[in-house]
Amino acid sequence: MDTAMADSDVCTRPCRKRCSKAKLKRRCMKYCRICCSKCKCVPGSYGKHHCPCYSHVHTLRGRAKCP
Repeated sequence: MDTAMADSDVCTRPCRKRCSKAKLKRRCMKYCRICCSKCKCVPGSYGKHHCPCYSHVHTLRGRAKCP
């Protein structure tokens, strides 16, 4: 993971907005930053179609990794 990108405003601000209503905010932020560093984008709160890469990151069990 590119920690410089994950910690930057490029990922932090959009992830904060995306995770603002999440029940588990810390966990949401962690995975959002991981996905942002891989995809170089974070979709808006209305869906993942604005950042298609985000939808294709999965866990080893096949579940969507990105919140």
